[in-house]
Amino acid sequence: NELFNNELKIKDFNEEFVIVTDEEKDKLYDFNKIEYLNVISDKTLSFVENFILLKKENNYYIYQINNVDGNIMRAIIGNFYYTGETEITHNLTESAIEFYAGEELLKSIVYSAQEND
Repeated sequence: NELFNNELKIKDFNEEFVIVTDEEKDKLYDFNKIEYLNVISDKTLSFVENFILLKKENNYYIYQINNVDGNIMRAIIGNFYYTGETEITHNLTESAIEFYAGEELLKSIVYSAQEND
């Protein structure tokens, strides 16, 4: 049972979602082949713990996506702008995600720690 066709390269996945690359463009799907964040073109996607980091040009957006009783709820919980060359890393605390370029803290984004069922 092949979920995605051979033109799509799986970049990363977690328990609920898969990020695929199709013709150099990242796309986010759930395992029912429903696409999310598809209104935004030319984006780069990655997982940051249970969040989605979306990069478009030099803008970074952090999405929290929850499955609530079968309904997908998504919300931007923060964003930042970065033009440097240093690779961005992250650190997850009990209440925030911290994004760094080297030692420099770019943004600390507080998130809701509600658990999914």
